[in-house]
Amino acid sequence: MSKIYIVSQFTSKFDEYNPNRYGYIWGELSKEWDTNFITSSFDHVKKREKIKTKNQKVQYVYEPGYKSNKSIRRVLSHLIFSFQVFLLLLLYTKKNDVLIIAIPSNALGFFGTLIKQAKGCYLILDIHDTWPESLMPLMVFRNFFLSVMLKLWALLRNYAIARCDFLTGESEEYVRDFMYLLPKNAKAYSILLGLETERIEKIKPFYPVNKEKINIVFAGTIGINYDLDTVVGMIQKYGESLSKRIDFHFWGEGERLIWLKNEIGNNENVYFEDRVSYKEYIARLKGMDIGLNSFIKRTNVKYSYKSTDYLACGVAVLNSLSGSFGDDVMQYNLGLNYVPGSTDSLYLKLTIMVEKLLKNRSCYKKDIAKYVNANLERKNIYKPLFSYIRSLNLDGYNFHNYSKCIKSESD
Repeated sequence: MSKIYIVSQFTSKFDEYNPNRYGYIWGELSKEWDTNFITSSFDHVKKREKIKTKNQKVQYVYEPGYKSNKSIRRVLSHLIFSFQVFLLLLLYTKKNDVLIIAIPSNALGFFGTLIKQAKGCYLILDIHDTWPESLMPLMVFRNFFLSVMLKLWALLRNYAIARCDFLTGESEEYVRDFMYLLPKNAKAYSILLGLETERIEKIKPFYPVNKEKINIVFAGTIGINYDLDTVVGMIQKYGESLSKRIDFHFWGEGERLIWLKNEIGNNENVYFEDRVSYKEYIARLKGMDIGLNSFIKRTNVKYSYKSTDYLACGVAVLNSLSGSFGDDVMQYNLGLNYVPGSTDSLYLKLTIMVEKLLKNRSCYKKDIAKYVNANLERKNIYKPLFSYIRSLNLDGYNFHNYSKCIKSESD
């Protein structure tokens, strides 16, 4: 009987309310096939060992871990994890099994091609970020040796793409930029992160203290890839004129959190929240009016998880990303775009949105709902991936009840 192996290094949670991409794919495929999930033992966000699920279909592979995201130790940690996954798959896979590998890590993709060639498996690659391209703008210092290492890192990914059977990515750009590498008979589709609207609709909103104000949120990792200097600069420059109408909320953790709190100081219109459960996060997000999708100008990010969360909850987006998502923001009335790095641009676009929302708090919601249903509903946008796997006519449909997997996690 053919089996499916999903390899995602960074997936941490497998509960039914968690929206992660690979957990969703795993759940859907498990309804029809014997599907196994392989992930790292190391939590990339919390920098400690992951809390493990009891589900026996999930296998944790040891990774030594690292303290800093920008370190040689991280690269070595990823390589050790990837090589161990290679050995594991070499042992367990057989002809006509299916590998679904999340890239990054680039080494995972490279080792996946070796498994395909050695065992006769089908190889599906999903690009959820572009390394090293997305990291290059964040590097203050680069020399010849580092440049060579980065090119070799990119070659690992490109080698895999040139030998895969099916390519997908979390943005149109992630797929389009690598189409030239694909084998002649390979298929490719962009599949956005997406969401399950039925689950989100069941969660009741939790409103902030000053719900009569326009509440603006930045949710997610508070790190160097985000345009937080511009946000802070705008609050410092225009905070007094905004304070009567606006409250700001920063939710999450990250390497710049302490800096952010120090810069803003004791501002009674700014609130900080730590990470909470997904259900509580969605409930609180439903009480917000505007979501900041703020990335630095030189970022290579094409699409963000936080923008999906904002839109899922009917929150208008104040966005700095260019490309297809920036186009969608304007074309479908999802919010407004501002120029990253410009406090004046951010302030101008913010005041336009605030004035509009004060007149009608639902002015964006109808258009956002249409966009979500057409472009982000998972049961629709993930069809190309599932249809491709069905077209392989794998032997031995499993049809086991996925609810039993969920139940086993709560026992």
